[in-house]
Amino acid sequence: QVYAVDLGGGLLHRLGDLPHVGAVCGPREAERVRRLVRELRSLILERERRRRDLEVDSMASWHALRRAGLDLGGYGEVFLLVDNWGALVREQPELEAELTELAGLGLHYGVHLVLTAIRWAELRPGLRENLGGRLELRLNDPLESEVSRAAAASLPDLPGRGLTPSGLQFQVALPGQAHAILDRALPGRDGAVAPPLRLLPTLVGE
Repeated sequence: QVYAVDLGGGLLHRLGDLPHVGAVCGPREAERVRRLVRELRSLILERERRRRDLEVDSMASWHALRRAGLDLGGYGEVFLLVDNWGALVREQPELEAELTELAGLGLHYGVHLVLTAIRWAELRPGLRENLGGRLELRLNDPLESEVSRAAAASLPDLPGRGLTPSGLQFQVALPGQAHAILDRALPGRDGAVAPPLRLLPTLVGE
């Protein structure tokens, strides 16, 4: 399942209606973002406890138990997308440590953090160390490249062009029928959808 914090151009909200997307939080939704981060943190802690009780040592074994019919909750592999990390830290600095911890622990429990940033300097070393894969899109200033300043300077000014950690060029592109793909996306074979984000009620009656 996928959950997103969209503080970039707003395009992630187009994914909100897909069955495997549980929530997309945007600007001025600070409470929803906090709730989402803490919900996923609680998921990690719960999986840690269940794996210990079941004597399961990996997510591969965990998924094998799910396929065998054991009820392990509504979540599978979970991806948290954060578009514009710098904006999130500026708006909610108290979440930086929690998300850094999530990046470090989550991979062992099927919770993955995927983020974008405008500059490498926005990512503290503790967070960078816990990011398993990195791609560097074309930078306005090649001197800021952490891959290769010379390779960054040689990149053509084309949307989606960037560098891999080894210095190879890559090209990112949307499929030509992106809207059709979104329209045709279906729930799982059993009709399951991503668990929605659970929120506290706005009003509590007496």
